[in-house]
Amino acid sequence: MTTSSIWLGLQEYSQTLQKQYALHKDVQSSGQVHILGVEHSPTITLGVRGSAKDDLKTPYPELQQKKIQIESTERGGQATLHSPGQLVIYPIVRLKDYNM
Repeated sequence: MTTSSIWLGLQEYSQTLQKQYALHKDVQSSGQVHILGVEHSPTITLGVRGSAKDDLKTPYPELQQKKIQIESTERGGQATLHSPGQLVIYPIVRLKDYNM
């Protein structure tokens, strides 16, 4: 099994998510492991338990004015802030290869 590591630099959250989906398909077919490193432009992600109404304490128009994007995700959790300077690592692996 081989591993590739990819540094994406500063990138929009939605672009990184599309890259993850594409690599997920490769992982499922080849078993290769991919590790993505990225910094996101200012974005608040709302996971499956997140709610803009309950979790965002700043009004949406003010977030838009500050150029902070809001993205819904299929991931767990509530609201998470991503911003430049924050390193995010996304391991993309086939969990069954690790008995998970």
